[in-house]
Amino acid sequence: MPYIATSDITDGLLAPHASAAYIARVSAYVEDLASEMEVDAADIIADPLNYRVRQLAIYACCRMICEDKSGMNVQAMSQGGLSAMDDPYLLKLKHYQTQESKTRLRINREMFIGEADERKEFGVEIQIDRG
Repeated sequence: MPYIATSDITDGLLAPHASAAYIARVSAYVEDLASEMEVDAADIIADPLNYRVRQLAIYACCRMICEDKSGMNVQAMSQGGLSAMDDPYLLKLKHYQTQESKTRLRINREMFIGEADERKEFGVEIQIDRG
C-alpha cells in the first residue's frame, strides 16, 4: 500500500524524479520500520497516516532520489568543471538524511497503529496569567 504519493514530493528539484518506483520503495521502508516495532503491515493505519510517519516517508523518498541522482555529472566533476559542492543532489542528500534521522528517532509503535495522541505530538498548552 502506498503511504505517500508522488505529489507529496514538493521539492522543486526532486519532484520531477518522484515516480511509482520510489513510492513503492518508500512503502517497503515504512513497513520495514513498522516491523522493527512489531507492527504488521496490515495493522498500519494509513488513512490518515500519522503526520510524523508521513513526514518520514517523504524525507526517505527525497533521500532515495538524491542518492540515485547525486554524482550524475561525474564526468564534469572529474574534469575539474564541478566540485562536490556544485552537486545540488548531494547538498540536498545531506539535508534529507538529517531530517530523516531526526524524524525517525521520534517515531514509535503507536504512530503506526493510530494510538498516538496527536495533541501531545504537536500542541503545547501555555497558561496565560491575566491578572
